Order: sequence, then structure tokens, then C-alpha cells
Amino acid sequence: MTDREDPPAPIADAPALAKVISMAARMAGRDGPKAKLELPAALDMFRKLTRPNSAVAGPANEVEVEIDPSWSELRAELEQDDIDAQLVTARRELAAGDQDYVVILAALRDLHAMRTFERGQHAEAFAEWEQLIEDSPHYRVEALLARSAFFAAEGDQRTAIHDLDRLAALEPRNAEVYERRARCFRRLDDWPRALADARRLVHLLPRNADALQSLGLAQRFTDDYEGGARTYGRAIQLAPWRADLYEERASCLMMTPRRAEEIADLTRCIERDPTNAEAFQRRAFAHARSREPERELADLLRAIELDPTHARWHHTLGRIRERQGQLDLAIEAFSRAIDLDPKPLFLEARARLHEAKGAADLAVADLLRAADIESNAPPEDD
Repeated sequence: MTDREDPPAPIADAPALAKVISMAARMAGRDGPKAKLELPAALDMFRKLTRPNSAVAGPANEVEVEIDPSWSELRAELEQDDIDAQLVTARRELAAGDQDYVVILAALRDLHAMRTFERGQHAEAFAEWEQLIEDSPHYRVEALLARSAFFAAEGDQRTAIHDLDRLAALEPRNAEVYERRARCFRRLDDWPRALADARRLVHLLPRNADALQSLGLAQRFTDDYEGGARTYGRAIQLAPWRADLYEERASCLMMTPRRAEEIADLTRCIERDPTNAEAFQRRAFAHARSREPERELADLLRAIELDPTHARWHHTLGRIRERQGQLDLAIEAFSRAIDLDPKPLFLEARARLHEAKGAADLAVADLLRAADIESNAPPEDD
């Protein structure tokens, strides 16, 4: 954003304009990170929105947007209002010739469809959005984006993808379309299609770390671990402060013989995010595969200290203590795992140690409990 010397417009004297600007701010802020949307920019967006042939914002915009708190307040005010009454007012003003209400009416109809969806009336909301798309060509991109987002969040990825397909045909250079559609494909475990959209996204945004992250993830889940590691490397060059990029590159490196590089990436992740329990646990596992038991134990203890809710981590700690001959500490770790999740595997591990210590009655009790859990478990799918 460039600084402007022009004073902000007096929104107190134009409540309808203020409300539509809040909607414009909401549109600009979809899923976005960290550039503030100022009032002059919102006013400029408002002017564009009221002209059917103007773009809302650069479809391949690489700057992420954070809504100024004042816009959130305006949006909250709008959403608390009686939308039906505002629709009546907007239609009346538009019929009287006030063209500012072209976008106000479309934004209100969009919000009304959202409200309908949130009440669980999904078919009715779908129809409202479809009518809005038909009636307001200048707003159809926003309507399709909104509808696809709501259906995707509800778990209906296929309906969302159908809308995103329409958007891709309308705006083939709109990077947001491919990012959202790739996310839908990921939720369906359709990784080849997620990969294809991630490649389109990176083609449009070659210097966007989030786009590269999406591609790296798709490469990893299509077993292209070396390619994924290279892609994450490009993302890290653009955003070297981001802990998650190092952690995700380590996930690719884990599937290669490059153990030292995996550990180095997890270390960089921890340096940037020292409370990341998962990173400590994963580095512990990497140390285990590198036959570094002392470092494995230190990292695992730190992971458990940060997040003691993972039963498997306690089970792994119990196995380490058992290898060290510290049976009491091993039993304590297995017991914590059982308290969190009484799996037969954990009960059988504790039974083995009870037997080794001569506590046959405790061993039998654990084995009987494990057998009972297994006999009552639902059958596994073929």
C-alpha cells in the first residue's frame, strides 16, 4: 500500500456508503495475511464495485490483506441489522436512481444467502446465490466465492468445486480460485488434482510463499519428496522466518536418506517456534532413526512437557525407559498412555513389565482388559 495524504471520507455522513465499504473490506480480506486496508483503498474498491466492467482487485494479487478493526466493527453493525428491511430500502433507492445501491443491494443479497445457509437451509441458500449470480453479473465472482466457501466449510467439497470450476472459466488468472479448489481437492484426498491446481497457483504467484507451500504439500502427497523439498526451499527463501515451512520440508526429507538435513530443518523450526511440541517429537523420531538415543529422549521429554495429551508419545517414552532397564519409569509412562487411550497395545506393554517384575496378578489384569477391548472393538473395514 502506498501512503496517501488525502483525508479519509466522512463516513458518518454516509452510513450506506460506510456499510458497503465494510463489505468491500470483507471481500478484500478473504483469507488474507498482513497489509492493512485503509479507507482510501476501500473507497477506491467501492468505486470499482459500482462499475460492472471494473475488476474488484487484482486477481493475482500477492499482497495479503488484514482488515482494519474499524471495518470489522462496521461489518458487525451490518450483520446485526435487519437484512430484509435493508433489502427493501436498497431496492427502493436503486429504483429511485441511486446507482451506489447497485453494489449495496448485491452485498445485502449475498449476506442474506449466508444467513440462510447458516440456518441450515442449504438448498434455499444455493438458490439465492444462483439468482444473485444471474441478476448481478458484476457480483457473480464474489457470489460464487462466497457460496463455494460456505459449502466447502460444511464439508460439501464437490458443490464447492463446481462453483470454483465456474470461477476458473470466468477468471482463469484468478489465483484465489486455484488455491481454494486445491484445498477442496486435498480434503477429498484427490492429490493429483490438488497438485495440478497448485501448479497453476504457483504459475500465477511464483514469488508467493503460501502458493509454493501448497505445491510442496501436493508434491509430498503424490510421493515427489525431492520435488517437494525443492519447492519448500523456494518458499523458505521468500519467508525464512516461517517455522511451518521448515517443518513441512522436513516431512519431505523424512522420506529420503537425508536425515541430517531433516534434523537441521526441525531444529530451525524449533528455533522459530520453541513451543512446537510436534516438532520436538518429530526430531526425537529422527534422532531415533539416526541412533542418537540421548537426543531422542531429550526431545521426547520436551515434547511431552509441552503437550502431555498424546498417548503414543508416552508409549514411546515407556519403550525407551524399558530399553534403559528403568522398569518403574517405563510402567509410569505406559500408565499415562493407558489413561489417555486404553489401547490393547499399551496394556500389553505394561503387562509385560508387570510380569518381568513378578506382579503376575497385575499382568493378568492388563491382559484381560486388553482382550476385552479387542473383543468389543468394531470390525475393521476390508
